[in-house]
Amino acid sequence: MDRTGDGRLYCTQPEYPETWVRFKDRGYPFKLRREIEPLTTDQQMLPVILPYVVEWNLTGLDGQPVTLPAGEREAALLDNVDEIVASWLVRAFFEHRGALIRPRPNSSPPSTST
Repeated sequence: MDRTGDGRLYCTQPEYPETWVRFKDRGYPFKLRREIEPLTTDQQMLPVILPYVVEWNLTGLDGQPVTLPAGEREAALLDNVDEIVASWLVRAFFEHRGALIRPRPNSSPPSTST
């Protein structure tokens, strides 16, 4: 997945070069780990993941854009999206979330004064 400077994650599937998603940069509760842990399928994970999507560019199998609604979102929102894209969306979420929880490098060296 390619990440751009504006936070978009682009799908690397050659069939979907214009498909991207941007997730929230913060506001992931610690309980999310417990909610996700027992889930084993994309179908189960999508309702948990979708509230963290800020914007996306997804196209349905009919060639029409898939509108990201405000408010509650269900997995059925992706019923007309290629299965490859729905699975990519789940992987993109885990990549994004993993990047958020990894330690970030310091922007300046530690102070040496005492």
